[in-house]
Amino acid sequence: MSHTHPPSRGTAHRGRPTIHVAARLALLGQTVQAALHGRDLPALCLRLPDEGVPWARSLVRPDDLVLLLDDVDGPGDLRRARERVATCPARCIVLTSAPTGMVWVALMSSGAEAVLSAQISLDDLVETIEHVLAGDEVVDPQRRASMVQEWEDITSQFEEMAGRLSRLSPRELDVLERVSHGESAAEIADSLGVALTTVRSHIKAGRNKLGVSSQLAAAAILRRRPDIEGVAPVATGGKT
Repeated sequence: MSHTHPPSRGTAHRGRPTIHVAARLALLGQTVQAALHGRDLPALCLRLPDEGVPWARSLVRPDDLVLLLDDVDGPGDLRRARERVATCPARCIVLTSAPTGMVWVALMSSGAEAVLSAQISLDDLVETIEHVLAGDEVVDPQRRASMVQEWEDITSQFEEMAGRLSRLSPRELDVLERVSHGESAAEIADSLGVALTTVRSHIKAGRNKLGVSSQLAAAAILRRRPDIEGVAPVATGGKT
């Protein structure tokens, strides 16, 4: 089953790279498409593939350019965005409302030609698109290498944390999640209907499994759990 919108007549030119605008919200994609048309950059709207569904290679060619509009609101969104970038058959520019930081590093490390703020001006967006289509490096190679190394370091740290978290029992995880949200041991005991000593025992066991000496350190790891989930391995090999 195809997961793309039919191409608009007259927007694509055989033999030259095609710009595809892919967005979760069709109206947003159409708005960007219209803006690019106004700058003599014909574009097609392309529906984002569902999770685990490959890009339609019959429509997206290696020399094309995909403009991926993705807010990346949470760890699941980040993982999906990384997968879409890594498996995209074409060059890819990501526009996101996510602040600069780990999300941008993750997307660049997945193979994006550039990551841009959703607040970028149309002039700057058009300039970036034209540079990518011309085969120019829009990100300094040293900066790109630094971001890749930074992502590898983050991934290594979070994989270690994920291993520690996996050793927690369901009850230990539940108790430590509650601790990370600010609940006291007494409040947790009352909520779960267990003895205070039982809760303290779960906290101590959880600390030992996480390899930390304090309740605050354990809570800090639990608060990073969404980020840890966001760096899960993704499929690669989409670009040729």
